Amino acid sequence: MMFETNYPNERGAKQIQHANHIRYSLAKRKMDDLFLKWITLPNTDELLKKVLSDLSQRKELSIISPTPFFSAPRLSQPVSNLQKSPQTPPRSPQDYDKGYRRIHENEKSPPLHQQIIPAAKPQKSAVQPTSTPSPIQQFYFPGLSKAKADISEVQLKLISEIFGPSDTLSCKDFEQVTTKVCGIPKYLSKLLFAKIETKTTITKATFLQFFRGEFAGKKPKERAFFSLKKKNAAFIDSDDLKPLLKILLETHPGLEFLGGTPEFQERYAETVIIRIFYSADTNDDGKISAREFACSQFFEALCHLEREDDINKVRAFFSYEHFYVIYCKFWELDTDHDFLLSKEDFSRYAGYTLSKRVVDRIFGQIGRKFRSKVEGKMNYEDFAWFLLSEEDKMTNRSIDYWFRVLDLDDNGIVTGFELEYFYQEQRQRLEYLNHELVLFEDVLCQMADMFKPEKELLFRTADLRAERTLAPTFFNVFTNLNKFVAYEQRDPFVLKNEGTEFPDYSDWDKFAQSEYARLALEEEHQENQFELE
Repeated sequence: MMFETNYPNERGAKQIQHANHIRYSLAKRKMDDLFLKWITLPNTDELLKKVLSDLSQRKELSIISPTPFFSAPRLSQPVSNLQKSPQTPPRSPQDYDKGYRRIHENEKSPPLHQQIIPAAKPQKSAVQPTSTPSPIQQFYFPGLSKAKADISEVQLKLISEIFGPSDTLSCKDFEQVTTKVCGIPKYLSKLLFAKIETKTTITKATFLQFFRGEFAGKKPKERAFFSLKKKNAAFIDSDDLKPLLKILLETHPGLEFLGGTPEFQERYAETVIIRIFYSADTNDDGKISAREFACSQFFEALCHLEREDDINKVRAFFSYEHFYVIYCKFWELDTDHDFLLSKEDFSRYAGYTLSKRVVDRIFGQIGRKFRSKVEGKMNYEDFAWFLLSEEDKMTNRSIDYWFRVLDLDDNGIVTGFELEYFYQEQRQRLEYLNHELVLFEDVLCQMADMFKPEKELLFRTADLRAERTLAPTFFNVFTNLNKFVAYEQRDPFVLKNEGTEFPDYSDWDKFAQSEYARLALEEEHQENQFELE
């Protein structure tokens, strides 16, 4: 070729640069570990105390090697000769090269760490040292396991009282240990017992051994996570929650009425698990990690269950009324009752409120990949995910769901062109219903004023999350005709009253409450009609 060169190609240079960066990172990490080990050793503590004391009294500093990390001689001479070497002052930068050569010519000079640094002539100072510096205790152990915390005397006394003279407990009596000693809800008692002991009773010695090894020094949320997950697993999956829901259905007073309907017990448990994973499983991989568990409200909801006999007051995950709404909304659409929804079935949601283009995107599995194993059909879990996202568009999960639906080219940005694509159908439907038309340009300007995107008319999920109370308006205008019309005809006084009446209710809570009342009224009306006939 005409323009041949001997230089390495760009890719090779990047690989070399990347390799050098990795070497630097590894070396730096190793040096950090060595430094932390050195600074936490007792000898280092004594050295620092002496240096600080000498500095405060304007004495000459006598630097002695504090630890084996730096005490190995670097010269070829015997140690005895090194110790007898004359003390020398620090070299100036100009003499450094000469000194370096002299050391490597095996002259009798001590290593730098054994040299004495003379201080300036002492001067009288009005400031006198007030106290000896406190010792620096070891606080970091790189490469070593954490020192395991032990059981406090208070805990030991409590454990002894609960186990009593026999030093044994049955699974039923173990509940006191679960709640009072471990600090986790009673509904986890059977699960925890099964992880510690396979027999019908547990001894005090067995529990103490387990507690010291697994629970000592841990927070209640960490203990609850351990109780739920499988042994040696680092996450909770849906199967891990099924035993918990079985216990809940058998023992919670608010669910006693479901005792004679095993089918609805199963559906209730499935719905609760779907809701938990919808909220806690942030990356939607079917696994709840320890961090996700700690950040979720799952543990708090379990604690609320323990205090509250009315299951419907536990709105987070466990409310039976919420389950009833999800199940009935699905059942209304599933006309052939095969527990699957076709696109035609789904399009009838809320009186055909969703545009065809939006329905196509949802069934194209853009918002979320379907868990249904039947191609072109939506199962109960898929519908529950849609419903939770549709009726509360302020959560991160729902914002991400609807943003993906609107993001036609899947580049993380929704442009004016993409919004216009969805608004065209909304406008046609408004014309058909003889509603007052709103120009797309006016809508787009309003959206820009509401969210103020960093780049004009380029919307990102971060823009919507920053103004999450306005996110429902953004999505409804382009996807949901009924809610768009309701927004245009809204009464600000009614909205204000709704906000003050239920200040701690989410949009989902408000929807479930009103929808349950409607469904209950319809069912009551049907029962009355049946009795009259």
